[in-house]
Amino acid sequence: MSCDIVIADPTASFAITPVNLGLPYFTTGLLHFIGRLHLIIVKELFFIAAPINADDAVKHGVINHLVEESELDTYSLALAYKIALKAPLAMAVIKERLRVLSDYHPIAAQTFERLQDMRRMVCDSADYREGIRAFQEKRAPCFTGQ
Repeated sequence: MSCDIVIADPTASFAITPVNLGLPYFTTGLLHFIGRLHLIIVKELFFIAAPINADDAVKHGVINHLVEESELDTYSLALAYKIALKAPLAMAVIKERLRVLSDYHPIAAQTFERLQDMRRMVCDSADYREGIRAFQEKRAPCFTGQ
């Protein structure tokens, strides 16, 4: 979600999996996703943590260009060359302006702190420790809500 331009082949897939470890995503990261995708898609990605395929990623605006695997390098280099021909100072300013404007999501300080406290609580939980252990042991976690 942080790439300027995404080029992928039909075998690509994308997943957001912290919940599999029992870990809530950072508030700023969630805001970033909400700024890029429809809320119902963000919820599905985070709640289910299952990969979406390349066709769905194109449909939801995750991928700019879908090309065959054999064309990835040629296509990507040609696009990079077009960008490289542009005025670098102007490109840098445009890129930074787009970053600042797309990240603008006002949130009250006390709300941000409450959300951070909630995340901290989960990071100190038995479920999070279990998620990490299960990942390291290559097994399904057994979450208890504790």
